[in-house]
Amino acid sequence: MENRLIRHGFILILLSLFTGFAILAAEAPRLAMSAHTIGLMSGILLLAIAGIWSRLALSEGQLKVTYWGWIYASYANWLGILPFIEYSKARNSSFFGVVHQCVLKRDLFYRRASARWSWYF
Repeated sequence: MENRLIRHGFILILLSLFTGFAILAAEAPRLAMSAHTIGLMSGILLLAIAGIWSRLALSEGQLKVTYWGWIYASYANWLGILPFIEYSKARNSSFFGVVHQCVLKRDLFYRRASARWSWYF
């Protein structure tokens, strides 16, 4: 199973490197960079798990569940972001875009409130 984990790790790294080409052309470049980074990190994690696989003291069934769990989690984590690269708007898809909108609303509220109450002082 170690060889298969290594193979899946390198496949995921290769796929995420191809995702890196889409960063500049994507509708949401931050999500494209996130997918690229998550794919690289997941692939490297699979390689690291393959390195310690022989040291795991698990039964055959537990090894199969662990193997398929890591494979599924690694690919699903990378694939989960891919659809949103092209089918979302960048200002609504990233955390920072939402935070920026909240900051703008807060500033607008404070400006209105200070303008309304400034004549008391």
